[in-house]
Amino acid sequence: MSFARSLARRVVTSPFFVYAVTFVIVFNLVILGIEVDVSATLGQNDIPSWFTVCNGVVVALFTAELLLNLYAQGCRSFFCGRERWWNLFDLLIIVLSLLESALDLWVAAANSAGQSQPVSPSHLRFARSVRLARALRGIRVMRLLRYVSPLRILVLSIMSGLEIRLASSMASLMWTLVLLLLLFYSFGVLFTQLVTDECRIQAVLLTEDVNSIPKCSNEYATLFMAITGGMDWQDSMRKDISILAVLCLVMILGRVIQLASQPKAMETTSADKDLAVMKQLQKYNAQVEDLRSLFTEISGGEHHEVSIEQLRTAMTIPRFRAFLQELGIDGGEVGVLFKLLDADANGLVERDEFVKGCMNLIGTAKSLHLARMSYENKVHLGSDSRWQL
Repeated sequence: MSFARSLARRVVTSPFFVYAVTFVIVFNLVILGIEVDVSATLGQNDIPSWFTVCNGVVVALFTAELLLNLYAQGCRSFFCGRERWWNLFDLLIIVLSLLESALDLWVAAANSAGQSQPVSPSHLRFARSVRLARALRGIRVMRLLRYVSPLRILVLSIMSGLEIRLASSMASLMWTLVLLLLLFYSFGVLFTQLVTDECRIQAVLLTEDVNSIPKCSNEYATLFMAITGGMDWQDSMRKDISILAVLCLVMILGRVIQLASQPKAMETTSADKDLAVMKQLQKYNAQVEDLRSLFTEISGGEHHEVSIEQLRTAMTIPRFRAFLQELGIDGGEVGVLFKLLDADANGLVERDEFVKGCMNLIGTAKSLHLARMSYENKVHLGSDSRWQL
């Protein structure tokens, strides 16, 4: 692997890169909603130009992210790896976004040139189809589900049929509401964009029924009332609002209620290997940091080694003993514990020895430990020269 590709891979896997992409996606969602809501009541030529600039910057950043991921992963891993479906989805959205941006520039150039002939309706219909790419870019926020564990668990529970128990935790209910808000936002932007473009193309006069459509806030309220009984479905259909959003939301709510009524607890994380590995690493790192802090307190912060007297003094403090017992380490036999931690048998325990020794003592005995103990017993009884401490 070349140095440049190795550097690119470290960049795309770094937390800073993930946070930066997250910020760009959230920025895209916010600007998209503001643009659709503001431009719904304005003519095509009256839309502020800074929306186009923001859209161009977002598309450029998305394109740079895609190219960097493609270079870091390589073509084979990008198109055939574990994340291939997300990569293909990103590629499709960015290609449509580039096409939509190019079309915006073409329309702006045609208007600035002062052409007497207006843009043909066929071109406008094509533009309306391509402009959906701007709304679809907001769906990229779903890719962040793997970084937000509660949302990811909820989605996996709905899709895989694993039984969950939302009543045991208010946090689960909160993340359910977050998921519904994301769906409200996505569908509201999509439908407002469609209806607004259709009204511009057909030159439809805004009537009382249509006035409530080209507003994102009205879309959100309509979707909410449709699934909670505040509005009859026939009224929403007369307003030309697609029933797809209501159907999706009702099905998701029904699935959540069905899963919440099951008696078994949620164990979705065990089915998700990536999430399980992430949580295990977080737990391991937290334990290592706690042990390092404990060693610093035992040594007084001035020494890098701990003697058996210092360890025995620390074990008289209930807080230290309770911490070790919480990790599954018995601190009653201080002498035995010190010998197990003193790997080089020099009478002093260094910080790395303390952390490594405690991590080995955490939990129950593993098969590797039992096999090693059996082997060492055989070697010791046979006085084999291969015996090593």
